Amino acid sequence: MKSLLLPLVASAAQAAVLGERQIAASSAFPSFPGFGGATGASPFAGFGGASTGASPFAAFGGSGAGKAGKSGGASSLQALSGIIAAAAKKAADEKKNPDAQTSLPSLSTEPVKFSKFPGTIRAKVRYGPYTLPSTKAVNAQSLLGDSGMTDDVKINIQKPCTDCTILFMNAGLEYGNGTTANTDTGSWLHHIVMVNTGPGRTDAACGMPMDAFFTNGNERELKGFTALDGSFKSGYYVKPNDSFLLYSELMNMDPVDKHVWVTVYYEYLPGRQKDFQNTKAVWIQLGQCGQPDIDASTGKSVFYMGRPLNSKAFAETSHAWTAKKDGTLVFVSGHEHDGGTYTEIFKNDQLICNSTMQYGGTSAYRQKVNPEMGMKMPTEHISNVSRCFMMGDMKPGDTFKQTSHYNFELHPGMLNNKGELDEIMGISVMYVAFPESQYPAGT
Repeated sequence: MKSLLLPLVASAAQAAVLGERQIAASSAFPSFPGFGGATGASPFAGFGGASTGASPFAAFGGSGAGKAGKSGGASSLQALSGIIAAAAKKAADEKKNPDAQTSLPSLSTEPVKFSKFPGTIRAKVRYGPYTLPSTKAVNAQSLLGDSGMTDDVKINIQKPCTDCTILFMNAGLEYGNGTTANTDTGSWLHHIVMVNTGPGRTDAACGMPMDAFFTNGNERELKGFTALDGSFKSGYYVKPNDSFLLYSELMNMDPVDKHVWVTVYYEYLPGRQKDFQNTKAVWIQLGQCGQPDIDASTGKSVFYMGRPLNSKAFAETSHAWTAKKDGTLVFVSGHEHDGGTYTEIFKNDQLICNSTMQYGGTSAYRQKVNPEMGMKMPTEHISNVSRCFMMGDMKPGDTFKQTSHYNFELHPGMLNNKGELDEIMGISVMYVAFPESQYPAGT
C-alpha cells in the first residue's frame, strides 16, 4: 500500500541493517517511536491502533490483529530479511544477463546546474540494472492488480562521496545506452526512497533509527538541502561510515521485459563545511507516523487499501507534526499521483506553500497508448511540481500538516488491471536546517 511507504521502507532498511550486522532474526523487533511506541512492537502497530503489533491492514477495515511481541517481530524481520536476500540474488542475476549490460560508468561528473557555492561538484551515479517485467508477466504485483511493476531494495549502494555536504539532489531513469527512460518509451520511475542507515542516524519526524533523506517520483524534481540562490549555508553532511539504501518501485508499460538504471544526481561540497547548518528531511504525509487519516466530515477514511473511494474529486489532510527543535524551513514540495492537482503545506494552520502539479509539460510525459497493457493509464502524466524555498523559522511547538487535492475529472487517475482507481499518495518532504546545537551534522 502506497500509504505505508515510509514505514515499509523503514522496516526493509532495518532488516537490511540487521542482516548486515548478522543479528539473529529471533531477537525482538526494535521499537519505532511513533509507530506503536512499545518496545518489541511491530513498526506497523500505529496502523492498527495497538502497540502489540496489529496488522498494518487493520486501519483500513476489520480488526486484522497480528501476533505481538518477540514472535510477531521475529516473523516480520524474517520476512523482510527474506525480501532483502531475494533482492540481492535478483540483482546478481540481473548483472549476469547479457541484455542488461552497459559500457557507461557507474559514477561520473557533470557541470554544476544549481549550486551557487564555489567548489561544488556535480556527480551522477547509475544504480542497476533493474529488470522491468513485461505487462504480461504473472507475479505478486500483477496479482494485486498492478502489471509491469517491480519493487527492489539495494543496500550499501555507491555514494557520490565519503566525506561531503550534499546541497541538491534529483533522480532519473535511463536505458543501458544512457537515453532517458520515461512514459513516452513505456518506462516509469514510480518512486524511489534513499535511506541513510549509518550509525547515529535518526529520522526527524517519527524517531526511526535511520534517515530517509531523499525521495523522487516520475516528475524527477529537484530537492534542495540549501537555498537555491546561495543565500543560506546549509546541507546534508555525509560521514565516511554512512551507508545508503535505495528502495525503488519501477513500472513497465509494454508487454516485453526491459532493463533500466536509476540515476541520482548529487551536487555537493567536499568535506564538512564550516558555518553550515545540518539539513534533515521531515516527511509530512497522509498516514503521518502511522496514524490513519480520517475525513473530518464523515468520520471515515477516504481510502480503502490505499485506493481512493471518491472517483471524482476530494481533499485529504494529514495529521499534524509538531516541531520539537529550532530550525529554518529551507525547502518543501508535494508528491501526488495522476489525478492530483496541488498540495498545500501549512504551518500553524497558515499556508506556507502551494505545490502544484503540471501535466504533460514535455513529450516525455505524453504516453503512447498501449492496448495490451494491464493497467489503464491516462495519456498525460505529472511532469513538474512547483516547490518552495526559504519559508522562515521553525520553533518548538509549531505544527505542520499538508492537504492533498485530487480531481479525477480534471486529470484521469491510473486504473489497475481490475479497472479500479489505483493507489495514490499524499506526501510533502520538508527540508529543515538545524543549528549544530539542535541536530549535529551527521545525525
